[in-house]
Amino acid sequence: QLLDAAHVSAIGNPIETKQDTIIFNAASFQVGQNQMLEDLLKRMPGMEVSKDGTVKYNGETIQKITVGGKTFFFDDPKMALKNLPAKVVDKVKVIDKVSDAEQFTGVSTDREKVMDLEFKQEFKKGWFGNATVGAGTTVAGDRKDEMVDNRGFLYTGNVMASGYNEKDQITLVGGAYNAPISEDN
Repeated sequence: QLLDAAHVSAIGNPIETKQDTIIFNAASFQVGQNQMLEDLLKRMPGMEVSKDGTVKYNGETIQKITVGGKTFFFDDPKMALKNLPAKVVDKVKVIDKVSDAEQFTGVSTDREKVMDLEFKQEFKKGWFGNATVGAGTTVAGDRKDEMVDNRGFLYTGNVMASGYNEKDQITLVGGAYNAPISEDN
């Protein structure tokens, strides 16, 4: 009986260390199709993600999240955590980096922890984004109840879109709502 050729595939090492850099292979940490970077990081050993968007690795705070060594999302780690799809990430690198001030002045200061993300080849350029929309109405009446007031139709919406390639990036962020807190509250 003739057998078909065997195909062996492997993900590789989940974690590598190279000098001052820890490299996590994102494919080694399973997350759902619609999960964000925040969910991926929570699965990696030594990583902590707090509700306020602070990321720590082995107890040390990550000061910046970059993509391919470049600033992404206005240098706001929380924005990257909540909006960057986990499926686009190939490698997560945690680097003990010389601070920008030390590079400029040559005066030794504390090193900073930087997280650099490397995208999968098929996601090195493109667009991604997300949107949330909500609407409703309050109940009108004379009762002094939390659910009863005269504000009428209420809405809220947020949108984020980001386009990038290896040289340039553009990010659009917007939001709108009409739900002011009533004077009674």
